[in-house]
Amino acid sequence: MIQADFLKIDFNKIISIDAKDIFIPLNPPYGIRLNKGTNIIQLYQNIAKKINELVTFIQKNNATLSGFILCPNEQTWSAFLKNIKKAKTDTYHFNQGGMDIRVCQFFIPAIQSDSIALEKPSDSQDRR
Repeated sequence: MIQADFLKIDFNKIISIDAKDIFIPLNPPYGIRLNKGTNIIQLYQNIAKKINELVTFIQKNNATLSGFILCPNEQTWSAFLKNIKKAKTDTYHFNQGGMDIRVCQFFIPAIQSDSIALEKPSDSQDRR
């Protein structure tokens, strides 16, 4: 488990080339999520852009990326979704302490090979 500033992580230094399934749970610090002393919209945009940096790694290594992020309001959720690329997403809503929270789950699948396997005709196929 890595506990560091997510936006400063160099993924090439921490993810093994052999990694096939990468899971990233994101729970920005409570005070930041409540918009205390920071541009919360910009934070969620930057988190999405940082996740986008992993797409190249995933494509090169035929890996998958999945995870989730807690979004404290519709604006942060929207900022995240508008900036994350090539991801399938689902959103779950729940209330905690009277606050409407959105959990945005994301998934970027492995890229399938462009090559198409050629099938050999079976003995039962007509070979005219």
